[in-house]
Amino acid sequence: MKSVSVIGIGNSIMGDDGVGIHAVLKLREMGLPAAVEIFDAGTDAFYAIEAMDGKDKAIILDACKGGKSSGTVYRFICDPIHEKWEPAFGLSMHGMNFMDIMITSEAFKLPPEIVLLGVEPEKIDWSTELSPKVKEALPLLIEMVIREL
Repeated sequence: MKSVSVIGIGNSIMGDDGVGIHAVLKLREMGLPAAVEIFDAGTDAFYAIEAMDGKDKAIILDACKGGKSSGTVYRFICDPIHEKWEPAFGLSMHGMNFMDIMITSEAFKLPPEIVLLGVEPEKIDWSTELSPKVKEALPLLIEMVIREL
């Protein structure tokens, strides 16, 4: 099996922004194969990059605004070699463009396959709870991670 990093990104005390963190907590309970490592990167983009170092594949889980209804789950492919997202998409790590960080992180060996699974947030505000629509999307997000493995 390929070595895979599953990386949850977000702020768990800002409501739906923490969906990636909620997802990795559930994934840790599932007893995934040893080749799969689960990381809670919080809002630390550099830790997320470090978690990908030398892996065959990375799966990034986060809230992302794509303009659709809240709870919509997105799948984006990142191509760090050609410096683009397919479709074109800029993932913001709380003021930092995650793609720019990946491109300039020459000290790390990025995986040839990087996938972002994102959920359209409903409410990003002080809370440790997900909004109802994002909470309903969590099982689909988990299922999509399992398919990616």
